[in-house]
Amino acid sequence: MRIASSLELQLGMPNVCADQEMSMLGGRQPCVQAFTRMVKVWKQGCTSHSWCMGYERRTTYYTVYRQVYNMDLHTVYKCCPGWTREGEEMGCLHRVCGANTCFNGGQCARTGDQICQCPLGFKGTRCQYDVNECEADEGGCEGYCCNTIGSYYCKCPEGSRLGPDGKACHDVNECEELNGGCQQTCVDTPGSYHCECSEGFRMHADGRTCIAVNSCSVLNGGCEHKCVDMGNNHYKCDCRKNYQLKRDGRHCELRDPCEDRNGDCAQLCLAEGGRVHCSCRPGFTLAGDGKNCEDIDECSSGHAKCSHSCVNMLGSFSCVCHPGFELGADGKQCYRIEMEIVNSCEKNNGGCSHHCEHTTNGPLCSCNHGYQLDRDRKTCVDSDECVSGESCCRHFCRNYPGGYECSCRAGHRLNADGCGCDDIDECLSETSGCEHDCVNTLGTYECFCELGFRLDRDQHSCISLYDRELEEEDDEEEEADEQLEAHRLPDLLFRKAPQLLQYTAALHSRYDSDDDDSDGGDSEKELETASRGAQLTIAFSVCLDGSFGDDCSVSCEDCVNGVCSENRDQCECSAGWTGIICNKTCPQGTYGQACNSLCRCQNGGSCDPVTGKCLCPPGVQGLLCEDGCPRGYFGRHCRRKCNCPNNGHCHHLYGGCLCSPGLYGRFCHLCEY
Repeated sequence: MRIASSLELQLGMPNVCADQEMSMLGGRQPCVQAFTRMVKVWKQGCTSHSWCMGYERRTTYYTVYRQVYNMDLHTVYKCCPGWTREGEEMGCLHRVCGANTCFNGGQCARTGDQICQCPLGFKGTRCQYDVNECEADEGGCEGYCCNTIGSYYCKCPEGSRLGPDGKACHDVNECEELNGGCQQTCVDTPGSYHCECSEGFRMHADGRTCIAVNSCSVLNGGCEHKCVDMGNNHYKCDCRKNYQLKRDGRHCELRDPCEDRNGDCAQLCLAEGGRVHCSCRPGFTLAGDGKNCEDIDECSSGHAKCSHSCVNMLGSFSCVCHPGFELGADGKQCYRIEMEIVNSCEKNNGGCSHHCEHTTNGPLCSCNHGYQLDRDRKTCVDSDECVSGESCCRHFCRNYPGGYECSCRAGHRLNADGCGCDDIDECLSETSGCEHDCVNTLGTYECFCELGFRLDRDQHSCISLYDRELEEEDDEEEEADEQLEAHRLPDLLFRKAPQLLQYTAALHSRYDSDDDDSDGGDSEKELETASRGAQLTIAFSVCLDGSFGDDCSVSCEDCVNGVCSENRDQCECSAGWTGIICNKTCPQGTYGQACNSLCRCQNGGSCDPVTGKCLCPPGVQGLLCEDGCPRGYFGRHCRRKCNCPNNGHCHHLYGGCLCSPGLYGRFCHLCEY
């Protein structure tokens, strides 16, 4: 037990408080470790010598120290918050009070034991606690007491209000205001109220409305037209024909027949006195049935009054001017396009490299086909159609100043349109050089030999497999270890599981069987090369049991969009499909059977892989998408932007602006006054 010094603070001294402190103590802790080793020693009792060298295991022990730490929790005595000690006083006798010592508006106390003098509603040494006034006698409230930080207030139950003193509760007479919402009699009760009905009426489910016991017998139930008694003291209002109930459920209003399927009118419907009258929008006239509308041909009737030509449209018409004239602001008169008096292009071509057009804002430059304006909007630089994608070339594109040129891959020739590439049928043109049969393919061709022949190394000539004189193979090819007698190569019969076979046959015997000696001449048909030991080796791959493909992994059951061939050795694809099992659509730009037909669609159109019908982008039409471009674009592929105000329409081929009514000029910049 430690005896405290008289200078240390002790519990029980004035304003001394206990506190817990934690400290970390470090110390050295011993640890014994060992290691073993083999040492050389001299020992007696050896067989031939009295002493000899040997080894013994020796263990050495040593002590090491490691640093360990312990946590120590102990009690210390300090001055309570707000108090301090001076010198060796017996306790904390002096208050510490500053600007931030007291909370909630408390002031430093000059006398007494308290540090802070707290305002009403707070307590604690530093005024840090709220006083709950509702703990003692509900704060004097007649109803409910609600405590707040630093204060409280009283609250009354529903049906009563707080008195002038803020504590007492007085009953509220709900019947004083709008009769409490009751239709007939309102009865006030302490803290509440209720409604009552007179004799001959009953209370509605809402607790306020009174309903007559026999509703329809009293003032027709309040209904404007008909009152329908539903029984069990219930009723409803109904209206006469061509009328409907209003939202109040009692009064009636005339029904609008145009709300039901527009009164069967094709366009406009007007109801008068409950009857329907149909009419049409301008440009149409009412048909004989009085409901449908027919288009008025203003051009034939003479109502259009166009100065030049008239084009009738559904519900309207449009006037068209002769070449060299512009449509006026009224949309009917045509005015001749006159040259402007002041021409800003006269001097130095307006600074333009190619073409200059005078406008009210100065010269407007444009370029020849194949060129485009530079950033200065005056200089014309070459437009590389091959890079920008504006070219129509199917295979290769070569750019040159002001244009480009298309070319095709080997086995194709350039189409008459200068863009597409057509396959060259080498078999029809007799340029293949095949000795027997020729099969044309896309971009090339293949030679095939008749039965009993094989292709020579030039892939064009055919060599007979049954000639009497067989050419010797190159000396570099070694003879096979196993030589197979083959009397007939065609119509080989195999009876094994489907697999890819590498078949090798050595021809060094006669074609007819050895036991067939009916014809003495047959012995002369023996191959001369057989007597010399020469042989011809033929190697080819064979798929068995209806399998085919590069690795004999597919069969007729795998054909997806096609049927199996007659020999069951390949899939014959339907139009628009290709691949070994017909699971791939035709490559872009091709269509039809075996994908051998080339698309002719223009202006970015794509063709149907089966029929080849062109699918045109928006704004483009025609059998081959050759007519029209989307708004604001022109050119072969509609990729060049129109240079017209407000992104207006322009000619789909040349880019000339198409002016709205009331405007004229090359760039629609002149107004008709």
